[in-house]
Amino acid sequence: MLAQPVIRARPSAVRTRPAQIGGVRPARLARNLRLAATPSDPAGSLSGAFDDLAAKGKEAAKDAAAAASSAAETVKEAAADATAAAQAAAQQLADQATAALDKFASEMTSSAGDLKSKASGSAESALSAFDAFAETAVVRMRRLSSVMVPGDAEAKSKVDSLASSFTATADNLRQEVVAGTKSGAAAIDELASAVTAKASEMHALVLGVASSAAKKAGVEIDLPVGNFGTPGLVDTVKEYLQLWVGLGSLFYLDQTIKGALVSAGIKFPSALAGMFGVFALLCLVGDKSAGKILGIYGPALNWIARWLPLFYVPALVTLPLALTGIPGGDLARIVGILLVGMVATLLFTAQVAVVIREAVKTPVKPVPKGKPAPPFETGHYVAWGTIAVLSLVGAVFGAPDLAASMALPFGLAATVGGFLIGNLVPGKLQGVLHPVVVTALIANAGAALYGAVRGLSYDVSQKVYLAKGAGPLGAGDLLMSLLGVVIVSFGFRVYTQRDTMKRHFPEIVGATVLSSAFSLFSTAFAAKALGLAPDLARALIPRSVTVALALPIAQSLEAPLAITAAAVLLQGILGANFGPGLMTRVGIKDTIARGLAAAATAGGLGTASLTSKEPEALPFCALSYALVGIFSTLIMSLPPVLNFAISIVG
Repeated sequence: MLAQPVIRARPSAVRTRPAQIGGVRPARLARNLRLAATPSDPAGSLSGAFDDLAAKGKEAAKDAAAAASSAAETVKEAAADATAAAQAAAQQLADQATAALDKFASEMTSSAGDLKSKASGSAESALSAFDAFAETAVVRMRRLSSVMVPGDAEAKSKVDSLASSFTATADNLRQEVVAGTKSGAAAIDELASAVTAKASEMHALVLGVASSAAKKAGVEIDLPVGNFGTPGLVDTVKEYLQLWVGLGSLFYLDQTIKGALVSAGIKFPSALAGMFGVFALLCLVGDKSAGKILGIYGPALNWIARWLPLFYVPALVTLPLALTGIPGGDLARIVGILLVGMVATLLFTAQVAVVIREAVKTPVKPVPKGKPAPPFETGHYVAWGTIAVLSLVGAVFGAPDLAASMALPFGLAATVGGFLIGNLVPGKLQGVLHPVVVTALIANAGAALYGAVRGLSYDVSQKVYLAKGAGPLGAGDLLMSLLGVVIVSFGFRVYTQRDTMKRHFPEIVGATVLSSAFSLFSTAFAAKALGLAPDLARALIPRSVTVALALPIAQSLEAPLAITAAAVLLQGILGANFGPGLMTRVGIKDTIARGLAAAATAGGLGTASLTSKEPEALPFCALSYALVGIFSTLIMSLPPVLNFAISIVG
């Protein structure tokens, strides 16, 4: 009997029919042949019968082979069908995912444009528009993630992670809108960019899954290209244009106001005038137009907030020069007065703000906490490190003219690099080693290093870093040229918190007026008590006032201006380094009180220090920074008050 093969091609078995010989199965034929063989002619009959059987068997074998070949073809066709099906499924996943994500990104971009106009109104309408956009985007992102890669647990987990990351981005942006540190239109723009970025990441992930499935089936698929790159590129170019146009226009505004004040013979900081001018303009044009203006200046405002401390650092870098010539004993007394005065003014201002609030029964609404800026990227460190190395090499090995021209890029790289390194200081250590201090120390060391390789003394290297018009533009000069832009930009921040400012007007004005008077006269009495020389004592009186206004006050007091400038800087560095931590330790947690106290005590440096971690305090810092300078100037412009202050110190 012939064995019959069984061939499996698909989950359902394919089996050949049993071969037959002359319509009779071989087993039955063999039995019939045995019965037919008689003893009378065993050899002949049997031989003929088996010859017959052999012939028939060959035919059966051929039939079996043909059946097997047919089955193999069936299996081959089934395998080809399965491969084609796998390829089609992978291609379909790639194509449908691309189409869905393209549609999602396109529709959300279009929706962003529509909602931005609605976000240009009041703070409430801005938040409402952002919430509408964010809710739609989050829901659609999660819906897409739930159906994008069925059956692949690892890929599904990654897609879910992308959706969660997007949700966190939306939450953080909402906090900034609520805190007033970002306009509704700017937040919608940023979230629309996040939609494009996350859709692009999700697209790449899904294509990876589809491509992997195709490779397992031994086939390839066409990987469709989504339209995610173009919107991202357009957004990036637009943002950079807005950044430079915004910074340039603010710089032009500051310079124009400065020229006008000089022409009019008015001694008042142009930047402060610009800040109040911006605030007044935004109030006059109405919520809708103001929202559009905020949207235009959004990139510039965010950039300034990100790098704010840098613009106050150059004066600290060259502080040792300002202290040269002061006897050691007097210097110790000056530092003691400033340190104790910093603590006293800080706590006095914060407490007065709370007392006035309670006295007038101002309704308290919590100020939403802003989110500190994210850590700097590796690219920042690599880029500025490269600039530092290349410019130092040029200073060492270059021709004299080239070596001299390296002062600006190397000084700038040292300052920015110091700021980047300062931001790596652990939070627990920042109470005694603030990033602003680290920045100043590293920039100072960088200036000294440049001087050493060029054969310059320490004093000369500091003057190269901050020439103040006495030589070529230095790194410090470049950074400080933008300080006016920074202060003018505070007007936008104040506007975003105008409702809060209006509600807390009594405590803001009361705290800054009383803080100004307290700082001026407590300093005079402390200097007298410690026996400080009269000229040095008079120089310390405007210690809490911004330098631009402190110098005119010192001039009216007939005090040495260089000592006043140094005192303001020392007060600033003490307040920046210890102020935020001290307020936390004594239980001052109120955002408004912290902002008013930090700026009233340490001016711009105090503002930069506090708002680098608490951006929601910036509007209150900005107002305090300006008002303390203005009120101090007004107080000391009254002859009886001025004479009284002079009589205290002698």
